[in-house]
Amino acid sequence: MERKRIVPGKGSEGFTLIELLVTLGLMGLLLGLTAGIFLRGLSFTRSTKHRMWAYEHARNTLLRLHRELRSFVPTETGAVLFEATSEAFPQEGKEEPTDRLKFSAILRDREGPSPFARRGEVEYFWVDRGFTRRELYRQIRYIDEAGVEEKDVKPVAPEIVGLDLHLLDSRGVWRDGWAESPPLPRQIKVTLRVDPGDGLPPVPFEMLINLP
Repeated sequence: MERKRIVPGKGSEGFTLIELLVTLGLMGLLLGLTAGIFLRGLSFTRSTKHRMWAYEHARNTLLRLHRELRSFVPTETGAVLFEATSEAFPQEGKEEPTDRLKFSAILRDREGPSPFARRGEVEYFWVDRGFTRRELYRQIRYIDEAGVEEKDVKPVAPEIVGLDLHLLDSRGVWRDGWAESPPLPRQIKVTLRVDPGDGLPPVPFEMLINLP
């Protein structure tokens, strides 16, 4: 007995269950790949922005240090204040040394509507934040004619994880610290270590500054 073949008529449409499942699977795979590419691109964009901000903060900090050190002056009493010392903080499970700096300078007060120059003391120092973290702070200390003290303390930038100072003396020898003054160093090489994120090692930013 001859079997009859069933042939779909013209214009009939549809998918079998297997075809539908295969199509859905391919669509899911395509969406997954697209989402993965999008998330990786988004993560890369955020990392790039973070790195750019970190580098910009380092650049601005060096420029400000340059302005401040170039305006170095003796204190109100005529004494010379310039100190560069080293200290150790726990960083990434080990004791990593970093430097602090203190000096007197003529500073511009930019908070008011008409900025004016004031004699003050500038200090860059580190604060232990626990969990092997430290943060660089900048303190401005003013003392007016009546002896009233005014302080302004602010963090510099959380991305800065290290400050290294090298000081050139009158004999042409580079030193790591400076406690006696006068005399003053001829030049200061400032190195900021910046965390670029993503588990990468710190990036150094350097500037050579001549004291007036």
